Amino acid sequence: MINQLNGAMSNPLFGVGVAEKVKSFIPADAGFDIGLQDDQDFDQLYAGLKKSWESNPNLTSMNIIEQLRKFINKNGEQPYKAISTQTSVIARVLERAKTEIGAEPPLYAALNESLCFAVVSNGMLNSFMAKMREIPKDPEPW
Repeated sequence: MINQLNGAMSNPLFGVGVAEKVKSFIPADAGFDIGLQDDQDFDQLYAGLKKSWESNPNLTSMNIIEQLRKFINKNGEQPYKAISTQTSVIARVLERAKTEIGAEPPLYAALNESLCFAVVSNGMLNSFMAKMREIPKDPEPW
């Protein structure tokens, strides 16, 4: 699915890519409410991501999302595997990284792109689920 989103986001047939449209709705300096409550799972995830980008500062958005999906907490659970949880978690990572290390171009760009992927993925999933719940209309008589 991520590869499909990546293709859709860079498809020139759509004019302005999805990423640019999403970025227009979420300004980089927006102080959005992302629930910065104390969360041990988040702290553990952030520590793992920080370790990854310190060893490889050129992480891609795909690396970040994959690490998020595969993250296993201390209880052996995967709290961020579901698409619906990823938008707020990536936004929290982006905000914390921005305050701790600043908006470094390769890392900040990868995190921002990850956030765009998460927003689009969640939107596509919600749209699909809404269409699946619709009651089909009776066909028109011939």
